This record gives sequence, C-alpha cells and structure tokens, in this order.
Amino acid sequence: MEPKPAGDMTPTPSLAEATSAVLRQDFEQYGAWKGQILEALGSLGNWLRREGTLSADARDRLGHSLGLVRDDRLTIAFVGEFSRGKTELINAIFFAGLGRRLLPSTAGRTTMCPTEILWDGADGEPYLRLLPIETRAKKTPIHQLKGEPRNWVRFRLDPAAPLEVQTALKRLTETKRLPLAEAQSLGFSAEDAANADAPGEVGVEVPCWRHALISFPHPLLQQGLVVLDTPGLNALGSEPELTLSTLPSAQAILFVLAADTGVTRSDLEIWERHVQRAKQRTQALTVVLNKIDVLWDDLLDEDEIASEIAKQRASTARTLQLDPKHVFAVSAQKALLARVRGDPALLARSSLEALEEHLSSGLMHNKTALILDHLEIRLGNLVETHRERLSSRIQGLGTQTAELSGLGEKSKGVIGELIRRTRDEQRQHLRSLRQFESSHERLHTEARLSSRILGLQGLDDLIRATQQEMLRKATTRGLSVAMKHLFDEMRRVMHTLTVECERLRRLSVFVYEYFEKHYGFTPVPPKGLGALGFRAELEALYEEAEAYRKSSRMMLAEQRFVVRRFFEVLVARVRRIFERFAADYRDWLDQALEPLHLQIEERKALMEQRLANLSSISRSKSALDGRLHELRHEQEVLARRLAELHEIDARRRLPLGASTARPQSHPLLPTRVDPKG
Repeated sequence: MEPKPAGDMTPTPSLAEATSAVLRQDFEQYGAWKGQILEALGSLGNWLRREGTLSADARDRLGHSLGLVRDDRLTIAFVGEFSRGKTELINAIFFAGLGRRLLPSTAGRTTMCPTEILWDGADGEPYLRLLPIETRAKKTPIHQLKGEPRNWVRFRLDPAAPLEVQTALKRLTETKRLPLAEAQSLGFSAEDAANADAPGEVGVEVPCWRHALISFPHPLLQQGLVVLDTPGLNALGSEPELTLSTLPSAQAILFVLAADTGVTRSDLEIWERHVQRAKQRTQALTVVLNKIDVLWDDLLDEDEIASEIAKQRASTARTLQLDPKHVFAVSAQKALLARVRGDPALLARSSLEALEEHLSSGLMHNKTALILDHLEIRLGNLVETHRERLSSRIQGLGTQTAELSGLGEKSKGVIGELIRRTRDEQRQHLRSLRQFESSHERLHTEARLSSRILGLQGLDDLIRATQQEMLRKATTRGLSVAMKHLFDEMRRVMHTLTVECERLRRLSVFVYEYFEKHYGFTPVPPKGLGALGFRAELEALYEEAEAYRKSSRMMLAEQRFVVRRFFEVLVARVRRIFERFAADYRDWLDQALEPLHLQIEERKALMEQRLANLSSISRSKSALDGRLHELRHEQEVLARRLAELHEIDARRRLPLGASTARPQSHPLLPTRVDPKG
C-alpha cells in the first residue's frame, strides 16, 4: 500500500540538530560562498552591459557559469561490498534525527540497487522512485531514464511519519527470481547464478530494482547534497554507467570496509577496478574501516583497544597503498545509537565525528576548486581582455594629457609637426590592421584539420562501424578486440588533436610576439586550450575500458548485452569528452586574437582623438585648458570603471571562507592637477 500523502515538507528540528555540526556549518558557509559568487557574476554582467560589450559570446559564458554555480550539487558516493555497513553509515551521518533507521540496514535487509538520496526541489514532494530491473533490456541509459517518469514506480513519502517512510524504503531490499536465460539477457552472469535452481526454487535471484531515487527534505540535501549508496561488486560490474559516469562525477568517495573481515578479495577487486582511480582525479577519497565495535573487548583496557584499532588502520593503508591519514576507523551502528539516545560519550567512542570533519573539508575544497577552475576557464580571458583594454586607454589618455600640457607655449609649427607625425602613425597603424587581418585568416586556415576532426563526423562513423563489427563477432575475444581497436583509434585522434592545439597555441603566441616587436602592442595572449586535460580524461576512461574489457564479467555475460551496455555508457561518455573539447575549441579559436584586436581598435581610437586634439589647438589655443580638463576627467572615469572590474573579479575568484573589501582607489587613477598645467 502506498504511504499517505506528504503534509508539511519542513524537516523536523531533531533531523537538522542531529546532523553533524561540522557538516551543517560547512554547508552553510558553502551556500553563502555560492551566493557571493553568483552576486559577482551578476555584477560582471551588469558591468559589461554598461560598457556596451556584453556580446553574445560573453552572454553565453556568463549564462553557463551562472547555471553551473546555481544548480551545482555535491555528491558523496559510498562504495563497498555487501554487508560492510555503508547504509548504516549513511543513516548515522544524515538521518539519526529521525530516531530510527531511514534506510534498511539490518542483518539480511541490505540495499540491493544503487540508490541516490537528494532533494528534488523541482518536484517539491518527497518520494521514492524505483526503476524496474527489466529496463536493462532497453537501450536508454539511466541518466536519460531519470527524465522519463513512466519507466519508474513512484511512492510518496511523509517525513512526519518516519515509520511509514522506513517501511516504504524496505522495497530497496526486494529481490525476485528469473529464469537463467532471462537473467543473463539482463546482464547477470553465471557468477550471479550460483544459487540458480536451488532445491525447491527455480531460476536466479536478482534485485527487483535497477536504480532508486529518494527525494527527502533533509537540510543538507536541500542545499544541494546528493548521497549515493552502491550495493556491492555485482552491481558495480553490471552497471557501467555507475562506474564510468556516476562515480567519477562524485566530489567525494567513501570506500567502506569492515573491521571483522579486513580487506577481502572482493573488497580489493572493487578498490582496484572502481575506486582507486579517484586518487588521480580531483576527488576526496576516504577509506572507512567500519564496525570497530567488534574490537571493543571487555577484557582489554582502552589503550589496548586503541592500539588494535591503530594496527587495523595501518594494515588497511598498506594493503591499499594509501596514506594512513585517509583511513578512518568508526562504528556506524554505535554512532547511530548514540545520536538517537543523545549519548555523547558513545558518539565520541564511535569516532564518527572525526570522519565527518575530514569528509566535509575534502568535499568543500574539491567542489569549490572545480567551480573556480571552471569560472577561470570560461571568464578569465574575458575579464583580462577588458582589463587590458581599459588600462591601455587610461595610459594613452595619460600620454595625451602630458603631451597637451607641454603645448601651451609651443608654436603652430611644432603643433603642425605633431599632427604630421600622428598621421604617419595612423598610416603605420593601418598596416598593422591589415597584418592582423592576415594573421587572423592564417590562424583559422591552420585550424582546418582540428576543426574537421572536432566536427565529430569521423568519430561517429568510427563508432558506428565498430558497433556493427562487434555485433557480427561470435566470440567474446572478438568483441574484446573490436573494443580495443575503437579505443586505440580514439586515443590516436586525441593525440592528433593535442598536437594540433599546441601548434595553434604556438602560432597565436607568435602573432602576439610579432605585434609586440613591430608595432608595440602588449596584450596578454590567451591561455592554451587545455587539450591535455581532455586527453587525461580519455586516458582514464581507456583504463576503465581495459578493465571492463578484460573482466570476467564481460567474458561471462551474454554478448549482445555486453555490446549494448558498452556503447550505451562507455562510448557515449567518450563522445561527450569530444563534444566538450569541440565546444571549448570553438570558443578558444573565436577568442584567440580578440585581446590583440581590441588593443588595435583602442589605439586607433586614441590616435583619432589625439589628432582631433592637436587640430583643435592649432586653430585656437584657448581650447587647450578645456581639453586638458576633459582628458583628466575621462581618465578618472575609466580608472573608476577599471577599479570596479578589479573588485568584481576579486569576488568572482573568492576562495571559500575568504572575504573581499571594496578598494578605495586604483593605482591608475590620476592625481588631480591644476587644469592650467
């Protein structure tokens, strides 16, 4: 029976209060930080609009950046084998305030499918959504199925009735029996069929559900936290999307072991195949040695127990080749009990709070670093270009002011000579403009190979050809060879792109150096495209593909299922890497010479203004004082606009926990002088 409709959506005070104080404070600080960043981005947009330089490209960059910060989520993934206490750990950290277990984690009642716990603000109602295991037969990946409600079974949840919620969530533990052939067609291998046709039973026991979504109004979930609970090696191996997309996108991974079993063979397989690569990514990776209460021997004193726990941590760190400071020994069950009963001594003994503090610190650091890196890539060059433009104009006006200040007693002949010299400079500037247009055309001509590759037509043709080849293969070895060929070709294409992008970067730097040497321009060249980052992503995915290709699961699974799942997830993710590469490449190519172009246009405007000043003074020196006043006023206005841009950009790059003060002045702001010189 479906639980009754939800009433008040507000979390109970006990739920918020039972959440770790460290997590609460850090999330509140993170929310405030995001608010400051969003305000800075809004100010930048307004500044560009007032400057008249909010181009379509700048609007797109700002819009994308605003969406990234506004809609971001912080994901913590709990990974480990069955019965290691992952779900109990989630209960202890986030849901002790309910006074009972929210998620099923008692003996024999373990979560059977990957479960995401979040707050769906767009829906606005707590729910449990379950994706039937039969959807594995579809070609649609899970992330796409999330947007198709008809494929899910939905149950409403009432936070005010935790017992009913607990009962509803027991559905996460449900299994069913399927005929062996049907189970294998859904990707369950012969290893999963060990209990097939047991005495009195027919078929293979499999989970009822492929994936679960729980929307619950927890205060941290409402601030963008997502908790992912994974159910063990079999699920990790049979759902490539989970290990190739969901886990790599998490900001923190908790790998959970049990003190009563140590590091088992299946634990080590999960670690080597699915977890340890997080060390090479920008993720907070923590190992949790759970169930240390089994070591609380009444015949030992506290020092002896602490020594034994320390030995377990050290042994675990050696086995996993990990720094011991990233291994935490806790008792999730005792921590949950302590928070439900309000027992601070038991909570301290469980050691959970030390883990929470470490987790929160790593999570916030990684997420803020990712956001700031993204904003720098998207907006850094845009801001620098406008900073250079204003600085150049202020300096040019300063030069004009100094020049005009010395003309008070000069003869018309001297002023006429300055006019002729300025016109000569204009003619030279015209040559620089023609040279720039030639350089711009050459850069785009040289970019033809990269542009053709990043058109993705060749990549799509390669994917389709390999897919057809794989479907024709009759053996798993043939499938494996086809997979390897595909990735080898993709790596070759990526290598070509990396070389080409570096060549284009060097060409753009040469253009800037040429204009500096021959024409005196000094804009800062844009940063490189960052092709090596995309190449590193592909290499990491290649390692995942190799592990999957050589795994026993692929060798044992039904072949067509392997082909389909491989292309649904692995190849789709590769294509997204190339799509992002293509988008960044187009942006870079469009903006590569823009700082130089803006400085050329700025110099042209200054020359025209200088010529107008000299012509006016040659006709009447009485105009000199007025023009000097105008120039100094314009310098002041531009310097204030530049100071405002500096202040906005400082807020845009604000680290978590820092604050900025508005500057009172700027070094380029001119000192006031007597208009009479």
